[in-house]
Amino acid sequence: MLAALRPVGAHWHNFVAMAIDCPTIFGRSIVLPLADSLSASLFTQNKLRGDAAKIRDICSLLHVFIRNPAQSSIVIRQKRSIPTARNLYRKNKIVVQKLESDILRPSSCPFSRQDLNELKMGHKHQCGPARVPELSEACHPVGAAEAEEIAERLYGARGSATRFETEKDDTFLLNCAAQGKFVLKIAHPSERMEELDFQVALMRHLEQQAPDLPIPRALRDVDGADLPIVTTSAGERRVVRLITFLPGTPLDRTSATAPQRERIGEILAKLRHSMADFSHPADGRAVAWDVTHLPDLTDLLSFIPAGGKRAWTVRALERFAEVKPSLDLCRRQVLHNDFNTSNLVVDHASPQFLTGVIDFGDAVRTAIAVDVSTALMNQMPKTFDHGNRRDLFDEPRDVLRGYLRHAELTDEELRLIPFLSMGRLAVRALLTCWRAEIFPENSRYILRNTEAGWAHLEWFHSISTAQISDLLTR
Repeated sequence: MLAALRPVGAHWHNFVAMAIDCPTIFGRSIVLPLADSLSASLFTQNKLRGDAAKIRDICSLLHVFIRNPAQSSIVIRQKRSIPTARNLYRKNKIVVQKLESDILRPSSCPFSRQDLNELKMGHKHQCGPARVPELSEACHPVGAAEAEEIAERLYGARGSATRFETEKDDTFLLNCAAQGKFVLKIAHPSERMEELDFQVALMRHLEQQAPDLPIPRALRDVDGADLPIVTTSAGERRVVRLITFLPGTPLDRTSATAPQRERIGEILAKLRHSMADFSHPADGRAVAWDVTHLPDLTDLLSFIPAGGKRAWTVRALERFAEVKPSLDLCRRQVLHNDFNTSNLVVDHASPQFLTGVIDFGDAVRTAIAVDVSTALMNQMPKTFDHGNRRDLFDEPRDVLRGYLRHAELTDEELRLIPFLSMGRLAVRALLTCWRAEIFPENSRYILRNTEAGWAHLEWFHSISTAQISDLLTR
């Protein structure tokens, strides 16, 4: 197998380091690992520090090879986290470089050191891995009794705590007989303070700019702190927030009529206008669920079941790559970025219908078209019959109709939104299949929407790129 691979040269280790730091610079084709014998050789020589599993991981990640240097395309395909591999590489790169020079014939590298540095400088702002630690690192869950003690000590709120199922933090409904209901959020220990401050500041901004919008209010503790820190019984330092509870039923547990979906679009548009002038030092953070970062998730393809599901996901990635340059030119601002049905609280008896927009955990500065595409994707039908439906956007168009009553979209944004909705489906497939394997005990919650998404990806796969472009413009 080694003979079938074209050797690269003296700067190969620089190329590898770039591939790991910025895996999307080089495109989306499949990585070609060096022969298993090379990995086995490195392992048997015991030249790398670390346990056997980590050594095998770093070998498979680092010893990549390009059949076509002119194309210079790479996608890391590996189940272990890229940050882990990167750290191992940096600790052992001198040994790795020596072994490379011993095993590979000298040749000219397709990129010089200057080329690599220029690539890195030009792409640093967009190529950092979007997967944040709180999505992949486990923490010790806080129990209801401890949550009740924290709430009383920090906020003087005495009541019973009931756990909500969540993606990454510990969240509780706090029922206080004397004071009413609240939501207690105990952040994952890996969540950064500045990003939590961004979320609180955004909620306060909305409270001032649009007090009539159904947004929860962030409350301060007894000492006036927005983000108090506690050390849990497990010894972890966790940031705590208490927010008001918005009564109603999550939309994922009920249904909506066409006029009610239009109401959802109206609120989304009003939120956009209310956030338009908001800024914060952390608003440019990388959010894994922001479809803008879809190319950074291609290394998770191995978690998608082989066959049709993986083929549909790969095709979505390819089509997204084609429109990404246009997306990069679109208007951007701070946006909610997660109008999924779990985050919309409704009351069918209320004339307003939508009584709550919750969870600003994925709020970020992103393209306006991305925010709209997420809302539309989440209104696609949970069950889908290819033979009896015209297209997936029958219900989402109701949301768009309401949105356009209060906020405009350009022709280019309308053309891109279906591609971005498709991209969001791919993001969901990649992240949930990956996380379900890491956290099998929480897989039911993690995968709750994934199954319906396969039919949606298959539908996109069945139509042409031109048809996708015209879905919202015809």
